[in-house]
Parts: sequence; C-alpha cells; structure tokens
Amino acid sequence: MFKKEKCPICEYEINMCQCRFAGSAHPNRGKAEEVVKDHLYLLSKKQLKHIIKLERFWNISYADEEQKEILKKLKTRRNRHGRSKIFEREKKNVRFFS
Repeated sequence: MFKKEKCPICEYEINMCQCRFAGSAHPNRGKAEEVVKDHLYLLSKKQLKHIIKLERFWNISYADEEQKEILKKLKTRRNRHGRSKIFEREKKNVRFFS
C-alpha cells in the first residue's frame, strides 16, 4: 500500500489540505509555512508541487516597492521562459506482454 503524502504545513493528506482556509476555526500556521518555505529541499516532489499550488492560490502581494519589483522581474522571466519542468507529466513506459 502506498503511503499518502501530507501537506508539510498543516500535516493533512494533500488532497484534504486545510491551508487554503483561514479564520477563527482554523489555526494560524504562519510559523509552519515560514519554516517549510525556508527548507524546500526537504520536501518530496509531490509536496513541492502542492506548495507551489498554494502559493498561486494565496496570490501574495507586497507593500515594499523593492519586493514588488523583484516579483515583477520573476513574472517577466517566467513569461519569457515558460513554466518550470516540474509540472511536466512524467511519461511512463508501459509494456504489454502477449
């Protein structure tokens, strides 16, 4: 049986992740989020993809002008060079035996 991977921030199974939700009924996971982002090298590929999806959902903005400019450059570079290869589907070689 396969081990179900968990969100490194909320520790729920990825398909049941609670990180999209906030409010008084949900705990503040800000410290866990910060530590996870600082140590992405410790995550599995599936967890990395999950964190990237959360980042897109959260749509973080900045009040600091320098940070805004850095984000603008990152977006420009991404548009010029395309998406990361981490999102390309892995092709599996399937062989049928007769």
